[in-house]
Amino acid sequence: NVTEAQKQSEAAKINEKLVQWRLNPDSFSQLLTKSTEFAQNLKSVTLPPGFSGKDIEVLTKLLSHIVFSARTKNNPLFVKDFVSQTGLTLEKDLALSVLGKAAGSAPVPLENLKVSLLKLSEVLSQAFQDTTKLEPVITTKLMELVSFASEAVKTVESRQAMSVVYQQNENGLYLQIPLALGETFRQADIFITPDDKNAPGSKKFASCSVKIFLDMDYLGEITIEAALHEGRIRCLIQCETEDIRQVVEDASDRLREALSGICYSVDHVDCLRSSDLRQKRMEF
Repeated sequence: NVTEAQKQSEAAKINEKLVQWRLNPDSFSQLLTKSTEFAQNLKSVTLPPGFSGKDIEVLTKLLSHIVFSARTKNNPLFVKDFVSQTGLTLEKDLALSVLGKAAGSAPVPLENLKVSLLKLSEVLSQAFQDTTKLEPVITTKLMELVSFASEAVKTVESRQAMSVVYQQNENGLYLQIPLALGETFRQADIFITPDDKNAPGSKKFASCSVKIFLDMDYLGEITIEAALHEGRIRCLIQCETEDIRQVVEDASDRLREALSGICYSVDHVDCLRSSDLRQKRMEF
């Protein structure tokens, strides 16, 4: 895709991925509900040469490390690691490499979800070259692995396309981070838009607006709007019921302390009750 000269074809491919994302914007969290079964199947079959036990270990670890959970929440670089470990930056770095502009840039991490899944897909295609030698149970497990890997690659690529288009149109950042809530997976949609889109380098995000849409199990739909201006921050949190608004209000002092602990000056944190937050998320 990167070396292709026809811009029209490139735009068509990006549009195709955007359509996939719009048809099911929650597909990432839905996919991860199948990850435990996928990992079990992966360890229960003998794969052809090319995907070793270490490769299996790397892939299963990646599936857990890209989820914000009790295990990963204490990682101060979780968001940065999420981007690289998912493979969202791969095409950008590859493009720079092709154009000869990669000098001094960070190398593409070899262990990321997209690369691992593509490698697995290649090995599985070899396994299916002669299915007569496979037992029916093994064949079924391999087909389930193929289905998961294919769906997962499409899911990652659709988010790559969405991220690229949001950067091009808004000069901002868009992340969709899976959340582990008990036995279920939900997600956080995070949109970060700089106030000055033409500011150079890191100054671009010194003043910005952040919009976060959360789909929680107990708390339900929550929308967070934050404005950041040169170290000062103000925050508006919206919930759908008065009971939940009170729960969030009671915890807001902890949020103020946490923000102050990383050197932000907190102007105010307000909690309001609002209806139809899911519809507003979809419209946004």
